[in-house]
Amino acid sequence: MGKRRAASDSANNSGNGLDRPGSGGTLPRTSVSAATSTSPQPKQYYLALGDSITFGYQGARIAAEVKATGTVNPADFTTGVANDYLRILQVLRPGIQLVNYACPGETSTQFVSVSGCPTFSYQGHAFPLHNAFTGTQLAAALAFIAAHPGQVSPITVDIGANDVV
Repeated sequence: MGKRRAASDSANNSGNGLDRPGSGGTLPRTSVSAATSTSPQPKQYYLALGDSITFGYQGARIAAEVKATGTVNPADFTTGVANDYLRILQVLRPGIQLVNYACPGETSTQFVSVSGCPTFSYQGHAFPLHNAFTGTQLAAALAFIAAHPGQVSPITVDIGANDVV
């Protein structure tokens, strides 16, 4: 026979699949205020690492910008995963600063072994990064963390989208 759950557990999880037989049980619900009072809070810097997904690369927007201005300005690309997450973090810590080392086109191998961002351009136009770095993206991240002890959190890594051809 299966475990019996309290009626309140089943009601709290209604519709999310956790109350189905064989689902492995239920998960407790936590309010946002309870989570923020006990969870680690963001620090001064949010460090985002990765590829075009983190960067906010959008081919059509880049094409339009190059056509209109002849250049690409990374400040115009604030729709990546890092910027979406930053907007959430700013509710918890106003003034948190995003350091985005994301490099469009970067693979997980390049992340740890290639200095700088691999040459990336759109129709011959250089593609600057949000935050420039030297060395590998991983080495740059470690150097930034070392230069800002206790001030960096969270750190996100979204890499691998370019590993599959």
